[in-house]
Amino acid sequence: MDEVTYKGFTIEFMALRLPSKAWLPRAVLYYEHGGALNTFPALSAPADVTFPTEEAANEYAVTMAKTWIDTHK
Repeated sequence: MDEVTYKGFTIEFMALRLPSKAWLPRAVLYYEHGGALNTFPALSAPADVTFPTEEAANEYAVTMAKTWIDTHK
């Protein structure tokens, strides 16, 4: 898994390889608050949003996570 930071969050992203050979984007968000590391449930793209390459799925996962952060924080 790789990670990037954005607005105080760590976004850990990974693409899951499906039996169809397509890649499904996923991301987990972490943030520190009160000296504790907190996490949100994993974000996953809808099942019909898949990509032909792992790189494309990872890019989408980061964009998906940043959008969630911008919307909720």
